[in-house]
Amino acid sequence: MKYKASKDNVVKIMTTCVILLFVFLAQQCIRDLIMATDSTAIVIQIGVLILLISIILICYVLSPRFYQLNENELIINKVLKSRLIKLSEISEVKPITKVDLKGTYRTFGVGGLFGYYGKFRNHQLGAMTWYATQGKNYTLLILKSGEKIILTPDDVEFANALTKKIGM
Repeated sequence: MKYKASKDNVVKIMTTCVILLFVFLAQQCIRDLIMATDSTAIVIQIGVLILLISIILICYVLSPRFYQLNENELIINKVLKSRLIKLSEISEVKPITKVDLKGTYRTFGVGGLFGYYGKFRNHQLGAMTWYATQGKNYTLLILKSGEKIILTPDDVEFANALTKKIGM
């Protein structure tokens, strides 16, 4: 079964603002590139353009799109390289609240551009991998390996469906 992972308003606004900022910066780079006569300036402007485009593309292809639950696995769908988790690897599934996530900070992740994903940490839960798109409906998966994963499906029944699938 497919579970939607809609982006909340914070993600939509942040993504729009970052893209608009990058478009403005790219426009300035192109203007400076056209006016440049120095080869070093040309290389720098081209480098900045490549960097801006790369940041947007990388964040887009790594962001979560939706979650899919089938007979044997949970699939976290992304544009590039979806994550497959065998149901037999999941030891615990539980809905959590913002209170549980208080004090969470990014250690190597994205905090709003197309979603919230990557590595995060807080004092209560420790290290976590997030594949989230909104600031609600948090579901914590604890794998038998000890890895903790945060998902944010639209459907609040996702945690119950997953729990039934893994036979808890």
